Amino acid sequence: MSRVFRYCPRCGQPLPTPPAEPARVAAQACSECGTVHYRNASPGASGLVTRADRVLLARRAHEPWKGWWYLPGGFLDPWEHPTEGVRREVWEETGLDVRPTHLLGVFVDRYGAEREYLLNIYYAVEIIGGELQRSNEVAELRWFHADALPDQIAFAGARQVLEQWRSQLAS
Repeated sequence: MSRVFRYCPRCGQPLPTPPAEPARVAAQACSECGTVHYRNASPGASGLVTRADRVLLARRAHEPWKGWWYLPGGFLDPWEHPTEGVRREVWEETGLDVRPTHLLGVFVDRYGAEREYLLNIYYAVEIIGGELQRSNEVAELRWFHADALPDQIAFAGARQVLEQWRSQLAS
């Protein structure tokens, strides 16, 4: 996660106090060792798993947004390509083996109410195997009809992807 540091993670020296809007701090430089700590977005990948006019949503088992619904996905591992990341994350959270079919969008989003932010890459995916079973990260898995989506959807990017999907079904 990208964060504003109070102390340099490399040498331990205090860093300058960030402004009142820490979300706008792009980098912090240590005056002692010269290391620059960038606040890059953490990359993630999520999958839109559908069957006709239904979409698979997962209910979050942990904070942030515990109890809210989301499209299965998560943070990428180091050096992991987003198409591999979405396959891994969907499998880990749902037990389904999927194949990305096309990119739906890339969204800058918040991870909870904190100042952490992420770059989430959304893919349409098709099921190619597996058996639906939730992981311990997921409180519940449920198929929702396009006209009956829940109100509490975590991540603004997911809400946009779901709206795009509903619009495409209607046309």
